[in-house]
Amino acid sequence: MEQTITRYRMNMSMPMGGGDVNIDTDSKEPLGFPAEMIAGGLKGMINVPFHMTMNGQGEIVKFDVPEEMAAQNAASGGSGFTPDSVKQMASMTFFPEKAVVEGDTWENETSAKMPGMGDMTMANKFTYQGTEKVDGKDLCKIAVETAITLKADENAEAQFNMDNAKGKSTIYFDNVAGVIVRIVGDQTMEGDVDAGGQSMSMSMKMDSDTKFSSKK
Repeated sequence: MEQTITRYRMNMSMPMGGGDVNIDTDSKEPLGFPAEMIAGGLKGMINVPFHMTMNGQGEIVKFDVPEEMAAQNAASGGSGFTPDSVKQMASMTFFPEKAVVEGDTWENETSAKMPGMGDMTMANKFTYQGTEKVDGKDLCKIAVETAITLKADENAEAQFNMDNAKGKSTIYFDNVAGVIVRIVGDQTMEGDVDAGGQSMSMSMKMDSDTKFSSKK
């Protein structure tokens, strides 16, 4: 199938006094620094189609990275959607082998490389919450609670240590088309970062809203 990120909105409270960053890829207004730098990497990947093959459980068995996405990520210094991060979002719907009914829960674990930080692992607990009508369609609503751990990159200039990292999100899934339509979520990270012989506490919160379009 072919899937495209059509819009991405993010509000992030930056660590170490960096202030708030508000991004909407549909906005034409100047954002200022550092939001403009981050948004540049994101906007260049909006409406860039990527192709993937899923099995019956929603697990991605093949993921093709479009050249535009790889090039844009390199140009932005990794501040945009990386192939790993896009695959991570597309992989969020993972179903058990048996059919689910409202209230059923299941779990899976995914991982992604975070440039300059290390390998991040996300342990996800899913809860099926029935259907909800969105833009005239009955979509499956799935709540996700995520516990996040980080194995720091020993060769990185800054060493990140996370004491408390977690996330919550809601996935809207089109069961007829077999694709994600929207993901709304928040994520918090607390810990410390060691850089240049100095240790600083870190607290970051991010809210995001991602919309997709798809075709077989």
